[in-house]
Amino acid sequence: AALWNNLAYALARRQCRTEALAAVSCAIALAPDVPEFRDSLQELEAGGNETGNCAPVICPAHELPGEAE
Repeated sequence: AALWNNLAYALARRQCRTEALAAVSCAIALAPDVPEFRDSLQELEAGGNETGNCAPVICPAHELPGEAE
């Protein structure tokens, strides 16, 4: 989860706001009890405009083993 949070900040520095928010949301999905990730979300939501050329972020947290039908 911490790696997703770090990725969010790296994406934000590249002006990839949408992808940064997706990455920090993944961190929260993987570790919902870590308050720092929610703090990161609030900080990134307050960030600037998106101007980077960014690839989409795909979070595997929505397809964790044992949850697939």
